[in-house]
Amino acid sequence: MSAPSTADVYAGFRDTAYFPSLNGIRAICALMVLKVHTEWSVPGAPRILDCGFLGVDMFFAISGFLIVTLLLREREASGRIDLKQFYVRRTLRIFPIYYLLVGLLLLLAVGSYGHSTKTWDAYKWSFPVFLLYLQDVVPVFMGVLFHTWSLSMEEQFYLIWPSVERFLRRAWIVPVLVGLIGVNELFNFRVFDGWIVDVYGPQGLHRPLFLITFTPILLGVLAAHLMHEPRTGRALAAALGNRWMPPLLLALAMLVVQYAAELRGPQQVVVLRGLPYTAVHVLFCLALVAMVINPRGLFSRTLQSRPLAYLGSISYGIYLYHTMIIWLVDRVCSPRHIHLSPFQLFVLVSVLSVSVAALSFRYIETPIMRTRHRKRAAAVLPAAHPAV
Repeated sequence: MSAPSTADVYAGFRDTAYFPSLNGIRAICALMVLKVHTEWSVPGAPRILDCGFLGVDMFFAISGFLIVTLLLREREASGRIDLKQFYVRRTLRIFPIYYLLVGLLLLLAVGSYGHSTKTWDAYKWSFPVFLLYLQDVVPVFMGVLFHTWSLSMEEQFYLIWPSVERFLRRAWIVPVLVGLIGVNELFNFRVFDGWIVDVYGPQGLHRPLFLITFTPILLGVLAAHLMHEPRTGRALAAALGNRWMPPLLLALAMLVVQYAAELRGPQQVVVLRGLPYTAVHVLFCLALVAMVINPRGLFSRTLQSRPLAYLGSISYGIYLYHTMIIWLVDRVCSPRHIHLSPFQLFVLVSVLSVSVAALSFRYIETPIMRTRHRKRAAAVLPAAHPAV
């Protein structure tokens, strides 16, 4: 059988409502985050495996791509973007278990107040910030919810960008995107370091908002626009249509991290900045596009396997719950002088996180999502999950 033409590859993308490979990538990214947060490191392993922040980057790129592809297809099908329905869908998908977790933490803080004010004193100024999704901007004590800065960045994107798609003239969208990516890259190239120190102090340079920036999610948005337009979409399909392109592009990103990343601090934290970081973001986005137009091949079929697909579908819960589970495991083990190795902790936290996320998805998230009013345009793509 002859290979499909570029026109057929692009038509297949436009006719596809679900991209199963992306769930597999979500699953891998979530496991990368758990590996880093449990401090399990394998000597001699590729550095990219110790870069949990790159899992967040890929999550951001996927979210930007899927959300905007949904909006563009909705406008093409109905002639408009229904912002009200968009925010209903996002609210019912993201808010329930996030605020459930914040509520549990609040109960723990209030419940311990009679025995000790330590927990309440630590978190009392944090709860308003958690409620308003301002963790990435306002420097407060994050504690067990230290990872939710990524949710804040994604919610801020959801708050602003759909209105841009709805009201800004289409001819201006790509120039605005390029300009915003350029501004974010100035942070990546440390042009604003002096301003950051003036506002946040020296520790501000380590805030994820200024390290990761909005570049990955904006590149995902740009990819969505380029793939939606037939001329540029066919060009990308021609360039990335080979089924070996996804693993090749991800391998190139791995090589950039391996040879360009720096190791800093007593725990040898992996740091990636400047041109190499930009290159990784671009390679991630190209790999993402290659995956959605290449459902065939061994690599894509592996990502579409049932275990990875399922883990990807519950990856939001895995990401959200795992830090609380790490804290609970420590509370159980430390008083009993049980010392788990990082690998043992990784396995235990992974099993517990997947179990809790599965129960949450079945008994909390899915029933809530079933209550929402689904227009046909809203069902074009699966809901994008927040970062790891």
